[in-house]
Amino acid sequence: MLGKLLKYETKATARWFLPMYGGILLFALFNKLFMLFNFSDMDVHGIPVFFQSILGIVQAMTVFLYVMIIVATFALTFFIMLQRFYKNLLGDEGYLMFTLPVDASSHIWSKLLVSVFWTVCSVIVTILSVIVMAAYPEMFQDFALFCEKAFQVLFTQTGLNATAFFIEFVLLVLITLFTGNLMFYASISVGHTRGKHRVLYAFVAYIVFYMIQQIITSVVIVVAGMVLDTNYWTDLMMDTAPTTLIHIIMIFSILYNVVAGIVYYLITNYVLSKKLNLE
Repeated sequence: MLGKLLKYETKATARWFLPMYGGILLFALFNKLFMLFNFSDMDVHGIPVFFQSILGIVQAMTVFLYVMIIVATFALTFFIMLQRFYKNLLGDEGYLMFTLPVDASSHIWSKLLVSVFWTVCSVIVTILSVIVMAAYPEMFQDFALFCEKAFQVLFTQTGLNATAFFIEFVLLVLITLFTGNLMFYASISVGHTRGKHRVLYAFVAYIVFYMIQQIITSVVIVVAGMVLDTNYWTDLMMDTAPTTLIHIIMIFSILYNVVAGIVYYLITNYVLSKKLNLE
């Protein structure tokens, strides 16, 4: 049943995102075409200065619209993430959604997975649009050379394990996306338990969750500094072992976000399962 929920959620949100992605790539192509023209040399071809100014204005507008569409895409991703969860599960549509033969966890996962999916897609499309605008014949060759030099500096000279670092980085980004979404879901769910001013209570719940996270992080850092002697941390920060400190920070961040995500998921699932009030 989760698969059907994912299919329904993806179709419902695709009508928003696909046109936005098309707009990003289209305006990136327009900007690339304008970049192929050198407006300063147009007098040679007999093009009046007035038309040069018009073309310059059009080029500036396409760049502006390109940036605005990118900003709107990420803003829309964030808005839909909240709107779909609140409207479908806690709003009027909740009566229909919770009559389906699935538990609350399936609803949460369907919203969560689709939200992360579109966020990743937005990043990929933005990168592709930048590639379109920056494209030139030797671009991929120069990019490969840049990556080779960066690899030598970052991994060869420092001794950092490239494979481990890449895996840690990808896991951290993905888990952070999941945890961030679950934090909003938990805040909205807690706010929904109040009879009135639910949006306000959801905002307050988010602030409380954020403050608790910051307090826990500070306590962990202080405790780690007290348990482990100064010489240990000094050795980690020395040039002899910089990679160990990097891996410790990455692994701690991953585990921290996993625990936080589990807590937010349990809060959300508890409210939707035990404290749901659609009146």
